[in-house]
Amino acid sequence: MTRFFAALSFLTRLPAPGAASFGPREVGRGALCFPLVGAIVGGITAASGWLLEGALPTWLVATLAVAVTIRCTGAFHQDALADFVDGFGGGLTREAVLRIMHDSSIGAYGTVALVLALLVRVGCTAALIDAGAWGLLVAAGALSRWPSVLMGAAFPYAHAEGKALGRALTDHIGLCECVGASASAVGIGAWLGPGIAGGGVLVCLAVGAWFSWTAMRRVGGVTGDTMGAATEACELATLVVAVGSVH
Repeated sequence: MTRFFAALSFLTRLPAPGAASFGPREVGRGALCFPLVGAIVGGITAASGWLLEGALPTWLVATLAVAVTIRCTGAFHQDALADFVDGFGGGLTREAVLRIMHDSSIGAYGTVALVLALLVRVGCTAALIDAGAWGLLVAAGALSRWPSVLMGAAFPYAHAEGKALGRALTDHIGLCECVGASASAVGIGAWLGPGIAGGGVLVCLAVGAWFSWTAMRRVGGVTGDTMGAATEACELATLVVAVGSVH
């Protein structure tokens, strides 16, 4: 259970026994459970939508469901997306990209990316609520947390030194975590979203590959922000595939 609780404490703000004692090694080993935690996050979206369905207009239900979910994750991946877009959009050199991503302020690129991402997320959630496709919300959550595990295992960390959160993945993920995360992500996707599992796997691999290629080309490695942004983009892409499958 240590792996699961380490993953839960890393990816969400949900209570996790022993969270205060988890270090980089525990988080890296916990990557095996990232898709399971993603399924829980997707389940929170689905449960929130199901409880409110019929009481309010669908667009408002979807907005509230997304708000509840983001509260549970602490906007973890949304923050990474904004940092990534600001850094790679505004930095002309490797040093500038890394400096901008490390800056806690948000720029125009990041703001636009967040607004668009939230619009896509709310729109897709509303469409899936209308279709009663609750399982697809869960499947998207599971599949989207998978590529960051592969990225952490396959690529070096861009910062030569430092103790940033992303090093927990690049330094402590091995074959066991990759195989376990892959099996659980594909298994959950095939079980809850048989109509989107194949497409979801393909888009997640494609999006993860693009983020990895971009990070390696521009800064010589991945960071927590690139992996987090890839997770957000993977979930949005999988949600779009899910909506396409029910319409």
